[in-house]
Amino acid sequence: MSDERTQLLINAGLTPNDFCPMCWSKVKRILNQAKDGRKKFEYQNLKLRQSIENAMEWLETMPCGAIGENGATQKELNEAAKKGEYFWDDEGYDITQNAWLILHRALAEMEARDDA
Repeated sequence: MSDERTQLLINAGLTPNDFCPMCWSKVKRILNQAKDGRKKFEYQNLKLRQSIENAMEWLETMPCGAIGENGATQKELNEAAKKGEYFWDDEGYDITQNAWLILHRALAEMEARDDA
């Protein structure tokens, strides 16, 4: 068993001697499955992050311009909507910038969870 998995058991206050041989075999299998599941989750998380970044980059190239960091804030878009208007009188811009802001928030939330 790898040092990493053994360390997990030690951190939990367990050792291989705490299990009968058959149970220990199950514990090792569960730990291996958990490790494989974590690798799969990390890979899927990376692919999702890349997809979000790609979508944001694509939105930034839209012909309406000023999409992204330098575009309207959510507050500015909401203020225009409350008046029954579109920011810059451009519905396409509002929709595109809103989409970019939603993706930006999703990416920020993913990064915050990774840092926690």
